[in-house]
Amino acid sequence: MVSSLGLDASSSCAAARAGLTRLTPLGYEVHNEKEFEMVPVSGHSIGSFAEGYVELGRLVRLGAFAMRDLIATTAMQTTTFSRTAIMVNLASDYHESVYKKHMKSEMSARESVARLNDDDISYSDLMPWYKKSLVKNLLQFSGVSEAPHLSEIVFMDQPGVMRAVSWARERLDSGSVDCCIIGGIDSLLEYNRLKILDTLGLLKTPLRSVGLIPGEGAAFLRLETLNSARARGATSLALIGAENFQSDTNTRFSGRPPDGQVIAHTAISALKNNKIKECEVIVDINGDPFRSQDWGNAIPKISTNVNVRRAVIPAESFGDTCAAFGFIGACMAVSSFQRHYHSCEATLIWAASDAGAKGSFLIHAGGSNV
Repeated sequence: MVSSLGLDASSSCAAARAGLTRLTPLGYEVHNEKEFEMVPVSGHSIGSFAEGYVELGRLVRLGAFAMRDLIATTAMQTTTFSRTAIMVNLASDYHESVYKKHMKSEMSARESVARLNDDDISYSDLMPWYKKSLVKNLLQFSGVSEAPHLSEIVFMDQPGVMRAVSWARERLDSGSVDCCIIGGIDSLLEYNRLKILDTLGLLKTPLRSVGLIPGEGAAFLRLETLNSARARGATSLALIGAENFQSDTNTRFSGRPPDGQVIAHTAISALKNNKIKECEVIVDINGDPFRSQDWGNAIPKISTNVNVRRAVIPAESFGDTCAAFGFIGACMAVSSFQRHYHSCEATLIWAASDAGAKGSFLIHAGGSNV
């Protein structure tokens, strides 16, 4: 893992547990009409380690830190990737598409096209390039010379973690690979990304008291089957599964208040199917009122079925990390199991995107040797 609080999972999670934050002014500014001045927006940046890197380069930079941490932590040989499958989750172009529709409704068609064409190349235009080049460059800068057996890129925002867990399960059950590496990389600190979030009213600024604080980060998990782990005498850090993914028609921009129904359904299904009586939750709340209300309406329904011992909000420490959120949450859960400060043996991680996709999955404490 890499975050604004550290270049590895151990220091990042320890700093988050200690309640540390590292907010810094960003290059994006908003106009304070009362004071007649421009004021900067703050965010959670990894600082000089990513300075000068943009777009694909920044994602590769973030991902390489996290991948090197994974390889070192798991003592994984870089020459064994031919039997490894890799999936990386990135941000979708949902906010960009909503922004374009918003701009077209605000201005005449001619003015709108002119305004949009003045911007840099759009994120949706870059997606094919990312799909083709990201994993190759990520492994190269992580010191891995061997190509993986299979690699895939998805653009699913926060809920992409559930897709990645299912994808890994399918590959491992088929026996086509020995292990899977799944992860998410994202940075909300690019200028165009900040402008879109600000225009849509999602960004917290000195002039807007509520909204998300942008962050960046990357996290990877190495998954394998129990039989494979037993065969090589591996130390089990955690068990992962019970992923549940659904689509809610009530999106961030649907105009309807959130009701928490889909969140509650995915969470309760995972907990009941695994006979969980109490758990911790790692919650995808990012400062946006819609997201908070959705979770607030869901938690009473969840609490009637299970005792929620503690809620952890990664955005308090790292800002909104979007596509990396679920994987960062998993790292935080695993760290709590490793260092024995968890309050119970199961952690439910809930993730949601503004486009309406929502889901959850469970992480259980693993034995010292499975």
